[in-house]
Amino acid sequence: MSWVDYVGFLAAITVLATFCMDTILPLRGLAIASNILFIVYGTAGQLYPVILLHALLLPINISKIVQLVRKNRFDARAAICCARPTRTGPSIAVHSLADSVRGMVHVRLKPQHENPGLPRDQGQRWR
Repeated sequence: MSWVDYVGFLAAITVLATFCMDTILPLRGLAIASNILFIVYGTAGQLYPVILLHALLLPINISKIVQLVRKNRFDARAAICCARPTRTGPSIAVHSLADSVRGMVHVRLKPQHENPGLPRDQGQRWR
């Protein structure tokens, strides 16, 4: 086997690895690597359809990974700019106590002397 065959097998393994990826950023990175390896393989073996295909896919993968990185940076900046201020000092205990009391107060209370056999307005007369 020559070095060209090894490059072809390595390119095929990188394509296989892209199908095993769960996240898009490593997938695009491996896709770019496989495009480069297939271009080298196609050039060394004079396989013009392989060269053409991966020469077209390479700029697509590069532009997609650049868009993804820019979007992630923008989202990170937006998260920092729009973050709510955190509570500090003694107000933390007061707010957490108020939140727990609010959770307990939302229990529906029944009237004490309500008679279920009578209409509502007559049952409330018995208080």
